[in-house]
Amino acid sequence: MEKIKINTNCDECGNSFIWEGDRISRFSVRNGNPAKHFCNPECQNRHHSRKMSLNNPMQGKKHSLKVKEFIQRLNTGRKLSPEQLRKKIIAQTGKEHSIEWRLNISKAKIGKPNLKIRGKNNVNWKGGISSEIKKRYMNCDWKLIRKEVLIRYNFQCQDCGNKVRLDVHHIIPYRICKEHKIENLIPLCKSCHMKKEWE
Repeated sequence: MEKIKINTNCDECGNSFIWEGDRISRFSVRNGNPAKHFCNPECQNRHHSRKMSLNNPMQGKKHSLKVKEFIQRLNTGRKLSPEQLRKKIIAQTGKEHSIEWRLNISKAKIGKPNLKIRGKNNVNWKGGISSEIKKRYMNCDWKLIRKEVLIRYNFQCQDCGNKVRLDVHHIIPYRICKEHKIENLIPLCKSCHMKKEWE
């Protein structure tokens, strides 16, 4: 097929550009009228998005809860093909959600832990082999106690006065006292903490 070059205007933004293609693709297959030409894929996507929104009977309307549940059931377990996945990634690349959108999502998630990825459902699950020490120091109670101790001692190491990389140290070791009393806790920097542990 013979290729031709034409100097034409973009049907979306109006910029002048050189269109290259064969003679047949200049005309619409449907009605024989000149086909739309766009200077880049972004203009083409914008044009089609606007056209679809104008012709969309659901424009400005919302699905009922029943329909939403049906769509959710329909898409459950559905996997995208590599080609669909690639297109989705390309479409989302470089896009950022607005600050307002991010804040709304954050508010919606407060107090709602995602149980779908907790425990046995997590990809990193290895049969519940977390050590006792990890369980002890990863819970909310310890985090609150630790913060209280740091505030009490003005975020300062009680040996050298350092204010960075602070740990909270048990004066009487936890293996003996088995509790986190604030009177038994002091903040120490990493190096001082190591020295104390090895005394």
